[in-house]
Amino acid sequence: MTVRVLFVATSFPLYEDHWSGTFVAVQARALSRLGCEMTVLAPRGPNAAAHERLGPLDVHRFAYLPRPLERLAYGGGIPANLRASPWLWAAVPPFVASLSAAVSRHAATADIVHAHWTFAGAVCASLPFRKTKPLVVSLHGSDLAQANGLYARAARRVFARADAIVVHSSEMRERALAAGASPERLLQIAHGVEVDLFWRASEVRETTRLLAVGRLSHEKGFDVLLDALRQIPPTAKWELEIVGEGPLRAELARQAEASGLRRVRFLGGLPPTQLRERLAAADVLVVPSRREGFGVVALEGMAAQLPVIATTVGALPEIITPNETGLLAPPDDAPALRDALLSLLHDRARARTLGEHGRRVVEDRYSARVVNEPLAQLYQRLLPPKSARTV
Repeated sequence: MTVRVLFVATSFPLYEDHWSGTFVAVQARALSRLGCEMTVLAPRGPNAAAHERLGPLDVHRFAYLPRPLERLAYGGGIPANLRASPWLWAAVPPFVASLSAAVSRHAATADIVHAHWTFAGAVCASLPFRKTKPLVVSLHGSDLAQANGLYARAARRVFARADAIVVHSSEMRERALAAGASPERLLQIAHGVEVDLFWRASEVRETTRLLAVGRLSHEKGFDVLLDALRQIPPTAKWELEIVGEGPLRAELARQAEASGLRRVRFLGGLPPTQLRERLAAADVLVVPSRREGFGVVALEGMAAQLPVIATTVGALPEIITPNETGLLAPPDDAPALRDALLSLLHDRARARTLGEHGRRVVEDRYSARVVNEPLAQLYQRLLPPKSARTV
């Protein structure tokens, strides 16, 4: 049975090698390989085509304001953009109206509508297609970060009206249940990675190259990483590349300079191809987050055969097995992070062994096809018999 799925997302790659919403694109491609016919609906963004094919995906982007004013989505995401620029609240009504119209139009030819994040999920939950077609909503972590407020109300609407809710970790599942989700409607599946796209460079260096990737914001904990590096003896041979953009870039650069950390480089945001190149060239991936919905970059590091040093937040303790695929430290604990860094700086052979085991774990448990098979099966279960179509 081929299932026609409409993915509705407020963040999605704006072109072939764009970094925004890449994990949604990875899931959509995996579902396509599992026999689903995938259409993606997302907001328009700078220089993005209104309609294009991205590999197996039929991608449509809706307009909601004159193009120069379309700044609600992308960047740091809708909640962060609203906090940073309160005037963007004026863009919310036209955004919702345009999204509603576009979903209604494309849902007419879909069997399943699958919305990503509570914003899109709450909009979809109020539309007429709900009378005849199932709605699946994926939460991605930030959706459940607040117990009250606009997003909490949107989450409760989603919990009441969606046919299924997808979460990505045990921690997210517990938060969803605490926020009112029905356990019978929850499906926990991990994110997956396209493992074959990642590789390990063969270069051997005397200096250990550390890599950290993510939005330069408080919850990602890069300030804690810099504090940990400040505490490492000056004789240690390391360098750090930080990939990402965000509101704290200038502040983090000042912190690095004030701490005398001259071996720190800020590379800015990179497209997926270039990020994979930096992963291939690194020796250790560090994920110092204070909060994570899942932590896809940890899987990407493991796919590139890197040992991962991460904090015990989100799904990271589920992904990383201490002393087998990496090391774990408490969040916001610079001394503990320093000790983990020193242990791998002093034992390169151990670091390589951890990385090699991590690659095998990703191949066995976290390939995009493997982790998304339960989702493809869910679609089949949700379909009314008359809606299923034979290939």
